[in-house]
Amino acid sequence: MPIRRGETPPLYRPSRIGVLVFMLSFSASAQDLDARGALDWITAGEAILPTNGDTNPDNRVLDIPQLGAWGELRPNLRLVKGAFQFLVRPRFRMETTGTLVSDEWREPQAAAEADWVELYGAWTVSDRLSVAYGLMNFQWGPAEALGPSNGLFHQPGFSRNLLTLTKGKRLVRVNLTPRKNLSAVLLVETHANDEEPFVADEAFEQKGLVKLEATTLDGAHSIGVTVGKGAASRAWLGEYASASLTDGLSIYLDARHERGSRAWNPVNAPGMPFTFAKTE
Repeated sequence: MPIRRGETPPLYRPSRIGVLVFMLSFSASAQDLDARGALDWITAGEAILPTNGDTNPDNRVLDIPQLGAWGELRPNLRLVKGAFQFLVRPRFRMETTGTLVSDEWREPQAAAEADWVELYGAWTVSDRLSVAYGLMNFQWGPAEALGPSNGLFHQPGFSRNLLTLTKGKRLVRVNLTPRKNLSAVLLVETHANDEEPFVADEAFEQKGLVKLEATTLDGAHSIGVTVGKGAASRAWLGEYASASLTDGLSIYLDARHERGSRAWNPVNAPGMPFTFAKTE
């Protein structure tokens, strides 16, 4: 990989990753209770080649693992009884890594963990109103690439790979559908979901969001507006639109507006060359 003058050399060369996916689904009904489930087993392997330079000579500084293998079991169970439904989605993960330092392989490291991806209950009050609470994932549009109008979920596309799984947040959700092509959603994030914050060292704050969406009767085109605010942060306004041009081509626009800036900028400091601060 050529390095231009003034550029910082990469810490490792692009990795190679292989993935195997196995899926199993089932459904059953008994005494007005409908159960539907699926089981995904994902196995992946990865190899990384750290560059040998002044930043990380012989991998002695960063200890970047060169070899890795992962196995994930992702059950998915949905129970429906009348107007009530309950969704359970845990994840079980196992991994092992190998690290080469100064031409010597270290002892392989193994780890295992289990957590909840989604766990919530929902009540369909009527054809127009439903209520849900628990650990859930709620996004819209091509959220795997971008979604600035959604101030609750942050999953930028450059940070994703084939093993990425977005964990739900602890939400209260109210859906109102007064007409077939008009809907409103209220989302309130009540508690932290024990993940690392999107902004480093930022404390959790409760947030609320309202989303209004209108679609054409055939569902090919839509437009939406979002308004949200955190308990301590400023309010934001977002909008998005989607248009289907052909059967295989559509466009999507998404934007967000907020007063001030959350960026950290270099500023002068007494006795120091500079420091970083928010300069709103």
